[in-house]
Amino acid sequence: MPRFRGCSRRLRRILRHGLALLCISGAHAADIEIVLGESTATYAEAARMIAEDVSGRASVTTLTAEGIVRATKRANVNLVITLGLRALQADLGSERIAPTIAALLPRQSYEQAAMAAARANRPRAVTAVFIDQPAARQLNLIRIVAPERTRIGIVSSSALDQSVHLLEAAARDQKFSMRSETVARFADIHPALQRMLPDTDAILALPDSLVFNSSTIHNILLTTYRAQQPLFGFSPSYTQSGAIAAVYSTPRQIARQVADSAIQFLAGAPLPPPQYPRAFSVSVNSTVAHSLNIAVDSEQSIANRLQKLEREP
Repeated sequence: MPRFRGCSRRLRRILRHGLALLCISGAHAADIEIVLGESTATYAEAARMIAEDVSGRASVTTLTAEGIVRATKRANVNLVITLGLRALQADLGSERIAPTIAALLPRQSYEQAAMAAARANRPRAVTAVFIDQPAARQLNLIRIVAPERTRIGIVSSSALDQSVHLLEAAARDQKFSMRSETVARFADIHPALQRMLPDTDAILALPDSLVFNSSTIHNILLTTYRAQQPLFGFSPSYTQSGAIAAVYSTPRQIARQVADSAIQFLAGAPLPPPQYPRAFSVSVNSTVAHSLNIAVDSEQSIANRLQKLEREP
């Protein structure tokens, strides 16, 4: 239909969700509150995109985690969206009663915050879109990029024990072997790697601030490179630093999923269960791959293969 070719992206989204718009009760738009964990460009951009996507369906107010403490209980808020762990903790620790969608935080952090709220007897309808990737997706990336590498190593702190357990279960399903080492301090990281490397042929990095941070990443990459073992990261900054590849979801991709859940909720659907990001991107360091004699496809080709694997029964 030629007359629609010039439609803006925003208009196409409005048309796509037009049915949901009809289902919002009353003549007035709903009221959504977006809480930012910190005043950063990432959170601000995600909040802007969510507000744009729900435009016409809800009136959006944005405040910081500190603002929740100062704000009074608002009976007319239909939905709260928190961005980052600090925002979720502030929301769950407040007297607010509106349902909450949390985003831009790892699964384990979300579950710990939800459990703390339950122990404090603050029941709340709450769900999340995690920032980390499902275990099967991370292992599928390794299988696609380096199919001959089936002995995976992980170094992490005890804070990520649950994530490691999920990866171990997924590894058994996909016929990977997995060796993990738990560390409690910076000085433990190198000895743990040295113990692990003889039994592995690829290393998987997790978003663990104790193990993987600006002070440690150079030495970890150097150690794994000398052992001729590729390190698979969790963000494009890691591939830029020397990881061979990473699968990750951008704040934009997560914001779009959060907005879709919000629109469905305002249309009368229940909050969905906590979920991993549906959309994702892939980053590859071809130079590192070449130096390790690993032939890699384009980032888009790898992303397409990952999507195909997830569609298969």
